[in-house]
Amino acid sequence: MDTSSSQNDKSLFDVVVVLGGNVRRTKSGRWVTTSYTEGREKSIGAHARTLAAAELYKQGKAKKFIVSTGQTVTIPGKNIPDPNAPSESAVMKNEMVRYGIPEDDIILEEKSNSTLTNAIESAKIIRQMDFKRIGLLTSFWHLERAMVMFEAQRLDIEGRSITPISADEIVAEISRRHAKIVENMENSPTIKKRLASEVEGIKAFKEGKYKRKPLVWNPTKDK
Repeated sequence: MDTSSSQNDKSLFDVVVVLGGNVRRTKSGRWVTTSYTEGREKSIGAHARTLAAAELYKQGKAKKFIVSTGQTVTIPGKNIPDPNAPSESAVMKNEMVRYGIPEDDIILEEKSNSTLTNAIESAKIIRQMDFKRIGLLTSFWHLERAMVMFEAQRLDIEGRSITPISADEIVAEISRRHAKIVENMENSPTIKKRLASEVEGIKAFKEGKYKRKPLVWNPTKDK
């Protein structure tokens, strides 16, 4: 797993961008981010991202957060958004507030529905609010592709810096249970397949051939 040097740096980020992963609806109808064993169709371990964000806030390493991803849940059998489902950003924000981050310190970015549009839309907010030191928080397997797309926004030429932060590394450091889950996940065939897909995505992006996968995500309630 890649290690972000920023995680040992007590200085503050001006903002940390938290990328969306998966959401699901519980028996009670509440929407939550998915665990490491749920929602592998679209992403893996989305809940670790909100847990990690709360830990960064607790440690005093982040002042503000941008939660980035709009409404990605689609109507079963159709490739159109489900009007009754919330944005992933809204779900993440609710969890982060519950974990102790003040609501006013969380900025919603609800226009994006892919990693590339995460980067484009988050960069607009970063420029508008003039954030200089930016953390990019996502799952370890997603970090390299996310960084390539954020770096393509050329925030660096404006005197801004972007630091990758592994959500999985943070939760593994604070929880033995999560550390074991992350270790097992890293060695799983699912992750190896996903990492290979990420490499292909990076290659396609650099060659100008990148195409976002169609929006199809139909999570179901717990039985």
